[in-house]
Amino acid sequence: MHDSYRDAAPALRAGTRLEPDGRVFAVAGLRVPQLVASVDRHPASGIRHLASGIWHLASGIRPGDQRFPQHGPVLPLGGFQLVRTAERLAVRRNTLLYRLTKIEELSGRGVREPRTAMAMYLACPADAL
Repeated sequence: MHDSYRDAAPALRAGTRLEPDGRVFAVAGLRVPQLVASVDRHPASGIRHLASGIWHLASGIRPGDQRFPQHGPVLPLGGFQLVRTAERLAVRRNTLLYRLTKIEELSGRGVREPRTAMAMYLACPADAL
């Protein structure tokens, strides 16, 4: 019972921050946000600034900047495939391409490159948590 609570409590905290409208959260779906959140809990290790700084390093855009459309970080969830990502976001492929181009213009980095896309994907939960 104790182990179940230990898994459920962080999932509930992360879930309510990342999905404010949600009521039930799968622990398995929140493993990456939990991992990213745990980085910030160890300031002595020198990686405390990783969670807050990775966003700026990956995108060149400060966290919370309203110019950043929320579509770039979803690219890894679609397997880096534009059609799957567009379907997941319920937008047309051309709309997704336009928004990704805007993100690339603002950030100066190619968000379709897996390394940059993963950094942005991991930075989003870090910013929210």
